[in-house]
Amino acid sequence: SDSPCLQGHLNRISKTETMEGTDMRTITGPSELIRGEIDCFLQAARRRSEYDPVPRRRTDRRYHRSWPLQVRIAGIEISTALHNASRNGLAFLSARPVNPGTIIFINLFCHDDDRPRVPAVVRHATHNDHGYLIGCEFLLEDYLCSQAVGQ
Repeated sequence: SDSPCLQGHLNRISKTETMEGTDMRTITGPSELIRGEIDCFLQAARRRSEYDPVPRRRTDRRYHRSWPLQVRIAGIEISTALHNASRNGLAFLSARPVNPGTIIFINLFCHDDDRPRVPAVVRHATHNDHGYLIGCEFLLEDYLCSQAVGQ
């Protein structure tokens, strides 16, 4: 596949010491895999994107770029468009609202179904002229990341 950073994910192997020697088949934990997916996505989003020159109250720079996303909400897939992204979350445009507090799973590289989905919690749904701006915070709890990797 020509997806960005895919080779980096294939190389995310950790060594596990056992009584019999070193086991090289142990894959990095699910939260580390998801953090790698987010970092890969941000690396790609930074290219040809605009960013907030004044961070205001934010600790992380937001990158503005239109990018297709697939979002799974309660088992239902919707196509959305990225509005902005940072290390800790993103906002996307949606035709319908999503309630704050809802856990969603985002395919950051929607053209590649083999990529893990990233769990996030909706923080706000703001109505605008284009539908709704949905702001999300990435979640890196192992139980959610395990679900995301298994999807």
